[in-house]
Amino acid sequence: MKFKDASPEKINRKKTLSWFWSRWYVQAIMYVMIFVAGAVVYRSGIVQPFTSQIKAVLQGRVSVLSIPQGLSEPINDAVENLTDEIRLYLDNDLPTIYIDIGFEEYQELLEKRNEALDLGILVSADDDFVPASIRFQDGQPLDVEMRLKGDWTDHLLGDKWSFRIKIKEDGAVFGAKEFNIQTPETRNYIWEWAFHQNLISEGVLTTRYDFTNVVLNGKLLGIYGVEDAFTAEMMESQERRQGVLLRFDEDILWDTRADFWEIGTTNDSSILQSNTYESSIISIFKASKIAENPVLSAEAETASNLLAAFQRGERSASEVFDVELMGRFFALSDLWAGCHGLYWHNYRFYYNPVTTLLEPVAYDNEPFWTCPTENSIIGKMVESGLFDDPEIRAAYVHEVERIANKNYIDQVRLDMEQEIEIYQNALKLEYGEQDLGVSWDKLVNRAEILMQELHPAHPVRANYQIVNRNGQSSLVLDITNMMLLPAELVSVKVGDQEIRLNTGNWDIPMVIDPEGWVYTPTQFELPIEYIENTTTPEIEVSVVVRLKGSSELMRVATIGSNNPTAQKIGPLPQIPSVDEVLKSYPFLRLQNPQGKLFIVESGNWLVSGDLVLPYGYDLIISPGASLRFEQGAVMLVNGSVQIKGTSNSPVVITSQDPALGWGGMVVLNANNDSTWTYAIVENTTGIEREGWILTGGITFYRSNITLDHVFIGNNQTEDAINVIHSEFHFLNSEFANTFADAFDSDFSAGEIVNCDFHDIAGDAVDVSGTKASVENTRLVSIVDKAISVGEVSNILVKNVSIDQVGIGIASKDRSTVVVEGSEINNASFAALAAYIKKPVYGPASIEAADIQLNNNKQNAIAQTDNVILLWDELVETVSMDVDLLYDQQILGN
Repeated sequence: MKFKDASPEKINRKKTLSWFWSRWYVQAIMYVMIFVAGAVVYRSGIVQPFTSQIKAVLQGRVSVLSIPQGLSEPINDAVENLTDEIRLYLDNDLPTIYIDIGFEEYQELLEKRNEALDLGILVSADDDFVPASIRFQDGQPLDVEMRLKGDWTDHLLGDKWSFRIKIKEDGAVFGAKEFNIQTPETRNYIWEWAFHQNLISEGVLTTRYDFTNVVLNGKLLGIYGVEDAFTAEMMESQERRQGVLLRFDEDILWDTRADFWEIGTTNDSSILQSNTYESSIISIFKASKIAENPVLSAEAETASNLLAAFQRGERSASEVFDVELMGRFFALSDLWAGCHGLYWHNYRFYYNPVTTLLEPVAYDNEPFWTCPTENSIIGKMVESGLFDDPEIRAAYVHEVERIANKNYIDQVRLDMEQEIEIYQNALKLEYGEQDLGVSWDKLVNRAEILMQELHPAHPVRANYQIVNRNGQSSLVLDITNMMLLPAELVSVKVGDQEIRLNTGNWDIPMVIDPEGWVYTPTQFELPIEYIENTTTPEIEVSVVVRLKGSSELMRVATIGSNNPTAQKIGPLPQIPSVDEVLKSYPFLRLQNPQGKLFIVESGNWLVSGDLVLPYGYDLIISPGASLRFEQGAVMLVNGSVQIKGTSNSPVVITSQDPALGWGGMVVLNANNDSTWTYAIVENTTGIEREGWILTGGITFYRSNITLDHVFIGNNQTEDAINVIHSEFHFLNSEFANTFADAFDSDFSAGEIVNCDFHDIAGDAVDVSGTKASVENTRLVSIVDKAISVGEVSNILVKNVSIDQVGIGIASKDRSTVVVEGSEINNASFAALAAYIKKPVYGPASIEAADIQLNNNKQNAIAQTDNVILLWDELVETVSMDVDLLYDQQILGN
């Protein structure tokens, strides 16, 4: 083939074009160099005026730089390979997780991802985990195992996949040893974070949620949401003891769906009933670890039995679940339109070992995303049997009325808006200017919708008629509840007279499930003499009703025309009626039926079996009263306990046989504070009943307590007294001769003043998650620690004398202790110690400027990274094998 010669004009034109394009390639390279240099010095602020241009390049919007059309493509090509590097230098105020994974392990994940994309869903198994290494910020690398995470393939799109990560050694990321990372769009960006924050602030357990940058094998993947797994760290971070988490297992559901998806259908089986909680297996999280711990194992058995009793319809939801927390969980889910967490396979539960009830653990709710926002999602709640119980629905009503208002939402916004701004600015770097934050106007509008849902114009349908029986005229009302919520009749208006109904049962049963529901009226009869000679059409009758749990009254005009008793559940003693109490305990007197108050008369009383009072009843123990319990017996009060002893007539609560002891006392959820004066409480052996296992001989749970001139001791329990989520004031009291610890405070606040602790076989004062002061107090002959401070506690020790101890004051796990005007003598290990017992928390500190130390083996020991400031000088830190020292019982049991 013969090629034609090019003409001179064509040659010159080609040279011109070549020169032209070469010049612009040089300019493109110069642009890139400018961007890189600008990114490197970005943090210095020198290039602050040009950050919008840099962000434009990062978001692929080169056109904003006014580059001639046709030249943006080569610049884009040149910038593409440098984008990650530039973005790494940009400070988006988020921490970074670095993941390194081997080639073969990555290929395993890739193969699993491709399999899921072909199938349409991800079916995970334990053998999907592969080894890897992660580093958080500037920390040390940690060995982990990881797998793909998520049920649906939106977690596997592009190169941003979601992962489940387990740390295999000491160390934590965001305070967690197991966590998930997922792209923010799979959880509706900042909405999910905000919902979690609201749950946590309201005391509803949920996984912690945050945002982080993720770099995988040197490649910046972008921003991820990071979320707790269901672990002890999650529980402890929200002031719950390490306990049992459980669920309705969903594995059979997803295995069945996978089988159907393989043959091209997305429907569930119509024969195999795998998509119901009633048919699911009850599964314990971390079952193998739970089995190694006798206490947790017993609690797990009880928790499983409770959930199974509910699952099989043998127990109502209010007997199994914490009514208040369950109602709050449903109300918050409704406010945030988070219905996805209400599917049965997303339910998670925590067994509270004190109340022996299951608490909800909110998970995967997807607020303001997959659910309609124009009305309540109560229908989704009704699909779950958890919401069938009228007590839980009443608790839901109470909580909705509390939170569904602008004032509440404004406070939530105020608490969150600074962090939201940080996250929103960071997300915009990656996702552009789309609406990523929380729309508070939407939340306020939703609150208005919920309040309207609770207060319709016609909540009930009412008919009336006049009947005459034996010469007595009566008004008969037939009232049908039209709502999915329990109601009660408050008053009836006949003509101009309002008849208030103060006593009796005026409940109007709710609609359990609208599907197939028969709307049967409830009949009420009122004798009304003054209408005896009046014909029906001439009477105007209206009724006032109120939803259970509500404070709002609703009046409805009428038209003139013609629950099983709960058996004993779980390990808690059966709650008796008032009549049963008075019959069983002759030393009790009901002083005020309306005020719900029992009194123990003065005298020497032998108590056979458990002493249990009805819910909400307070107890007063008179001066000189002596209650002597038989072996293993328990005193359980769901109200306050007032002990009115005097110096001449103290109150004694003990065992009938000192050698055998008695179980102990439990005070739960008291509305009023308890005050004990001049009392002796001793010889407790503890409570251990089929999973109801308490560490305290005396336990106060969400019940405030004041002790004044009280002796507690001679016990055989892990704690002589345990206070949980309560306020305490211990004054002028003595704690002595204990089997282990004297006082244990969990997530509480209070003071110890002018008290005496001696002959203690464990810790004298042991606090976790507590803010308190110990003042003018003597602690002598303490085998372990005089004052043990852990898990982010804050303690002031003032004018305290400590002698003959293992450790005088120990500060652990991000706790702080300030010591003033005190002395520590004869410590066999150390007067002061600061160290990390649980790595998830971090270092602790002690500040002791005004202190006297005498004859101690060592005055102070501080583990690396912990701080002791003794006499205004830092104590040199040392490496400590804390686990070994605990195994050797040097740091305690």
